[in-house]
Amino acid sequence: MIRAADSRFRTRSADPSTFGLDLAALGRKHPTVFDEHMGALLVLRHQDVSAALRNHDTFSTSFYGVGPMASMMISHNGTEHTRQRRIHNRFFSPAASARYAARVVPIAEGTFERLVGRDRADLVEDVLARYPMEVFLDLLEGI
Repeated sequence: MIRAADSRFRTRSADPSTFGLDLAALGRKHPTVFDEHMGALLVLRHQDVSAALRNHDTFSTSFYGVGPMASMMISHNGTEHTRQRRIHNRFFSPAASARYAARVVPIAEGTFERLVGRDRADLVEDVLARYPMEVFLDLLEGI
């Protein structure tokens, strides 16, 4: 068991790869561990995660199937989940991701170039309020 205060999900790091490396090291010692902060059992080994994803009776996500989440892919198991996943997969293939990056990277560079030479910037006002809409409009033009 991982105490809430010691949970890897509560700590920050300058190097994002440490999160995965820490979980991988923990997985070499234990196949699963209960994380109090997450309130969940963490399945840490790839082969165990793969087996769990195929065992819909024991490891179901159907509890998400209420309210606005009822029609979402995460609330389905088995055939319906697979059907929805096939639809989504083509939008996240390596080729599709490369096409998105070719459009999004120049927008990101332009967004942050506007901050060059400034003493201060407001992340929300100067970046986050504009960037998503600029990306959305650019991607809309590409459709």
